[in-house]
Amino acid sequence: MLRATVREGGWEAQARRLARALSPVAVSPAAPRETVAALDAWGPSLMPRSARVRGVTMGLGILGARATSGVAERLTRLLAPADAPLPARLVAWAVVGGAGAALAAVPERHCRKLWVASLQSTGLLLRDGAAGGVVHEAGRWLQRRYPDQRGVRPLTGGAVHTAGLLYRVSRRLPARGRTGDQRPRPEPADVAETLATSYVVTTAGMGLARGFDWSRGALESYLGPGPSKRALARLVNAGLWAGAAAAAYSAGVAYVGRANQRLEPGYSTPPTSPLVSGSPKSLLPFADLGQQGRRYVTDVATPELIELGMNEPARARPIRACAGFNGEPL
Repeated sequence: MLRATVREGGWEAQARRLARALSPVAVSPAAPRETVAALDAWGPSLMPRSARVRGVTMGLGILGARATSGVAERLTRLLAPADAPLPARLVAWAVVGGAGAALAAVPERHCRKLWVASLQSTGLLLRDGAAGGVVHEAGRWLQRRYPDQRGVRPLTGGAVHTAGLLYRVSRRLPARGRTGDQRPRPEPADVAETLATSYVVTTAGMGLARGFDWSRGALESYLGPGPSKRALARLVNAGLWAGAAAAAYSAGVAYVGRANQRLEPGYSTPPTSPLVSGSPKSLLPFADLGQQGRRYVTDVATPELIELGMNEPARARPIRACAGFNGEPL
């Protein structure tokens, strides 16, 4: 009996709960898009990414996929509640996905406007969220229909991940054919650090979301029932969290600004070209460009270097413009 009790409340029970929590079908309809977001973190970038930065990118991508898919799920639940029959739920997902596809197909203009791009992006998010929802609903239905079949859960879980992989491959094939991207494989230590960082970021983000919901519920309970009091509680809660986020952002930017003021010996001499920011004729002083800005304007190629590399006369002198963190608005 003691052994059975330990098994029920010990490591085996915890392992089963963890497996259920990590099941891509049981979590949310965002599972296929989370797979895409995780793989996109390994894609090319303008600057090489460290394992930690890649993990932060992966975690933020997963959180974004969950947030945007949650919007599609809420819209679907307005059309068909969670306890509705499977055909009704699939039709609701199809309606939301069709609306998203229609928005994504808004034609581009010669002078592309911000609202057109916003409509297209919204449509893509709704369409992809609805596609993930259909896979999620089908997987959950199979699990409920065949609860005693051990192969159903891994089959549906694999289907969810495969859907995300196929979608990503369909997006990446044209670009890969153009660029012929050949990147070295990451080291195992980098993979472990990336996944660990992503887990921390995702957990912290979900914790903040739960904290937001908890504080909203606490304010609603404190102010009492009624539509007006509930709206006031939500407004106050959103204001408090927005103020805290703005303060955290300002503190982070200030920290980056202070770290960016370090003066390196190799980048301490202002440029002489009037076509480069920080020169004597520039509107911005060299000291206000910051560490990265000083590197940018100092490493500019000279006409002599261009002639040496191209074996032909340089046609023009390069121009480099940079506004630093402490620069006045121009």
